[in-house]
Amino acid sequence: MKILKYLLLPIIVISFAGCLYKPLNINENNKNTRVGIVSIVDGKMDLEFIGTTMFQNKFNTQNIENWDIPNFLIQSTKKELIEKSELTIIDINYDINQLKKKAYTNDKLGYFSGYYPNEDLKKDLKILINNNKLDYLIVIFPSISNGIELYKRDFLGNGFSIFKFYYSLKLIDKKDLDVKTQYFIEHKENISNSYWKEDQEEFNKEILGVLESTTKNNIKKKIHIPLEKMGLIIK
Repeated sequence: MKILKYLLLPIIVISFAGCLYKPLNINENNKNTRVGIVSIVDGKMDLEFIGTTMFQNKFNTQNIENWDIPNFLIQSTKKELIEKSELTIIDINYDINQLKKKAYTNDKLGYFSGYYPNEDLKKDLKILINNNKLDYLIVIFPSISNGIELYKRDFLGNGFSIFKFYYSLKLIDKKDLDVKTQYFIEHKENISNSYWKEDQEEFNKEILGVLESTTKNNIKKKIHIPLEKMGLIIK
């Protein structure tokens, strides 16, 4: 079941990768448009090892809370909006753990479990929007389980390793709390198989440092892509 879930997930992500939404129109009259940003991203990295046989398959997580990815996503998004738009960006305080708890949807089959703008979450988002007098709220969700993953495929001692992350930026409207537009920031690259051995439960600081730098550098490089696709910044 879990293997099938991982096979289906990329298809699901691609299917909804902004194709159902149109970008907003940028105009000169949006200086008074107030926008806030929250990040509902967990401090974990998924570890997926696929061996020669199904009995060798392993799924685990690595704690990466010290990377502070939720805040890094917010600050990177904020920087782009300030530099390349006329929007007024509002800093807001919120309880990330409460939002994550509300946002998590548990599908019994496991295919669609994850973080979504469900009705329970929208109640909290409405409070944030009203308290901060926002016109829009950008909510950043993980698009694959915890949003970041280290994957290794091994076959008779040979194989490959991939490091990737997928995050979804959704623009919530103050009027009806619907998602007005969304797009994804993503990155995937092949890495050395030596990063992760089959029996490895924890990673050393050097390897984690490399992966942290890779993640943050690519967020900084690519955060403009979803914002441009959503029509929030000018190219």
